[in-house]
Amino acid sequence: MKRWVMTLVASLAMLALLTLSQPAKSRGETNYGTVAIQGSRCFDIDPGIGNTNRDDHYRWAQQQDSTKLMNNLAWKIGILFNCSSVSGDQLAKGFGQMSGIIADYVSNPACFNNDPAVTGKDRSAHERWARTKTREQVRDNLQWKAVAAMKCLDRDYQVAFFADESVALARIPSSDGGGAGGGGEGGGKGSGQYLGCWKDTDYRDVGDTSQGGYYWQDANMTTERCIASCSGKGYAYAATQSSSYCFCGNTYGKYGRADNCNMKCGGDSGQTCGGTYANSVYRAK
Repeated sequence: MKRWVMTLVASLAMLALLTLSQPAKSRGETNYGTVAIQGSRCFDIDPGIGNTNRDDHYRWAQQQDSTKLMNNLAWKIGILFNCSSVSGDQLAKGFGQMSGIIADYVSNPACFNNDPAVTGKDRSAHERWARTKTREQVRDNLQWKAVAAMKCLDRDYQVAFFADESVALARIPSSDGGGAGGGGEGGGKGSGQYLGCWKDTDYRDVGDTSQGGYYWQDANMTTERCIASCSGKGYAYAATQSSSYCFCGNTYGKYGRADNCNMKCGGDSGQTCGGTYANSVYRAK
């Protein structure tokens, strides 16, 4: 009996030791190890990663400190790149989009070891670079750039940056993975690509009629209606604002980034149509 009890105690102790030796996996912590995810369900470990609603990511980020945001973004990038159902083409294109967002927010090469290539806004150039590297090299580069960018931003812009990057990442598994196109802000065909939240004034950033722009208003505005309208008229960019406005133009961003694109579209409460003097900008062609 005594020997049986001693054997049982030894077995329990060994089980406890094995349990304690396993690394803890906490949501949002940076994880550079391999995440075994098969098929198209890349984000089963945390379905929130696949959420394409910017407002949800923005609200979550407001409740976190800077370190948690940096770790969470790097962690999500790692999960994406270790998902076997995401192709190299999709990752290269997604890398281009996410790298472009980094450059939109941080223009100082000093934030990236004085590498001027990081601050280039041509998405297609970043995409082409990614196609010459291994999957692991692209992943590591994007994680490094995202964290470095966050360190160079003040608190308000950290939250906005996190939300924009999170939406771009969430869309990668469902992207078409097409090859790099010519130069320009979005690369590839890119119609409908979200380019971020940008400030506006009475002297319009997008759709200034004195500069050949165009705008219209409809209480039933949706993102798709605005993009289709601007595309049909030959404009490069479409911007929704204040739930019901659509602006069309060929440039954007002269007033800088905004962080208050938080108003629902009048025609679809599941979409965001800018904010007060804030444009949700999309590529129209």
